[in-house]
Amino acid sequence: MNWIFVLSKRPSRAALWTILGTLSYVLSFPRFDLYQLMPLALFGWIFAVERTKSWRHALGLGLLGSFLIGLGGFHWVIYVARNFGGMPLPVAVILLLIFCLVAAPQLLAFFLIGHGVQPLVARRLPAWLAPFFWTFLYVGLEFLGSRIKLFPEFMGSPWIQWTAVAQVAAVGGASLLSFLPALMGAAGWALVRHRAWALPALSATLGLLTLAWVWGDRELRRWEDASPDRILRVAVIQANIGDVEKISAEMGSRRALDLVINRYLTLSQEAAAHGVDLIVWPETAYPLLFPVSAGKVSSSFASGYANLLESTIASTGTAHLIGTYEGVGETTYNAAALLSRDGKVIQTYRKVNLLMFGEKMPLSGWFPFLKKLNPNLGDFGQGEGPFPLSLRLQPDESTVKIGVNICYEAVMPAFMREMAIQGSHLFLNLTNDSWFGPTFEPWQHLQLAALRSIENRIPTVRATNTGISALISPVGRIENPSPLFEARVAPFSVALRPAKSFYRRHGDWFACAALLLGFVPASVGLAFRRWKGSV
Repeated sequence: MNWIFVLSKRPSRAALWTILGTLSYVLSFPRFDLYQLMPLALFGWIFAVERTKSWRHALGLGLLGSFLIGLGGFHWVIYVARNFGGMPLPVAVILLLIFCLVAAPQLLAFFLIGHGVQPLVARRLPAWLAPFFWTFLYVGLEFLGSRIKLFPEFMGSPWIQWTAVAQVAAVGGASLLSFLPALMGAAGWALVRHRAWALPALSATLGLLTLAWVWGDRELRRWEDASPDRILRVAVIQANIGDVEKISAEMGSRRALDLVINRYLTLSQEAAAHGVDLIVWPETAYPLLFPVSAGKVSSSFASGYANLLESTIASTGTAHLIGTYEGVGETTYNAAALLSRDGKVIQTYRKVNLLMFGEKMPLSGWFPFLKKLNPNLGDFGQGEGPFPLSLRLQPDESTVKIGVNICYEAVMPAFMREMAIQGSHLFLNLTNDSWFGPTFEPWQHLQLAALRSIENRIPTVRATNTGISALISPVGRIENPSPLFEARVAPFSVALRPAKSFYRRHGDWFACAALLLGFVPASVGLAFRRWKGSV
């Protein structure tokens, strides 16, 4: 342990501490999945903050950490920019480098605020309180950062692999789960830095982990032993349509349309043989506007495919939920259509949260020329919601409320909580991860979506074009995940139970408490230093 103390006393090693913390953070996520390393993240970052000598130095370290997180966790930005955005490789690389600098806003803020308050923490805060302060500060900043990030990952997200402990997310959301590895890291820092005063932090860490483990294990048994109200049988169609065929079909190529639509219809007929209640096609699986309206192909041409879709669904006698495009006037929506057993449209959901630079161009409402900078990017209308779709089942005519969400809406805590409050019995995530290719993104997307099931105690069915399709239980277990890039029918038996959780009722109360105990004191401390003239 002495070498750690010596290393921490050398200001020239601040960058190494930053790298240690950041690599531990990155290696905890898929596909490395070394979630046991996560406590080392805050451990290293606190040591780095202690060694900062100026605001510029703190900013540089924060940018270094953010850059490494972006490079290790979001390397797939290059793949998406090239294959979805149609950008040349040099432009895609530049885009990734820019993205990396802002990939972790919570870390930038942690280093800057930490540099500002560190002298006060060292001189005025009791040593035994310091690890709690750093933990609350990071968790609070992480929550604020999640509100502006495209993909809001949390320090606690990889800990979903520790299933028993992960159940605390049903109480305080992802922020409470993040608190555990963060406090472990801060307690480790205290053990090295203030050995005599580390006992409170170490005791709290051990006590909270034990409590979370014991309580979580009891919750697992309670949920898994409980009898469901009913079993909903769902079949997901993973058609494995390539990007070229998908784009060609959307542009009206007859050959591509025949290939795409016939593959889905054939797999639907295969799925119906399993005797399911609902067959699900993934995001934008049906490549034409539906219901039929003027689009890239003539209405009469599109009507032929729509009639084929309706008659085939009617022949299966099974309700369908299909990802498609919906046109209203001049506006096109990324949508999901719920179809009855005879192929008639019952209800539609239009995607609410559009992906910036992918489905909408920021500021294009004020500056229309921005839409022309890259014609490959979408320009979709924004739907209203969230709200569940209602599926009436046979033969008892009972109704199941399905919280349909599209693509990365599944990883947004506040959005999915509101979907739960609206009465959803089941989350159904339609997505198309083919744009990300053979990268880490499909596993990252799946892991972040699983945390929403724990928070709200609602099962999730994921329907993807190329994988990973899966069933996620209310306790976060990922069941029967499909392999990537294989066409298949994936039938799931979904146990539906009354969805109740403390987080669902009270939301991000723990994150707000962390802000109160970390961010607010830090802000007061910065104001005090400025008033004293030391900033």
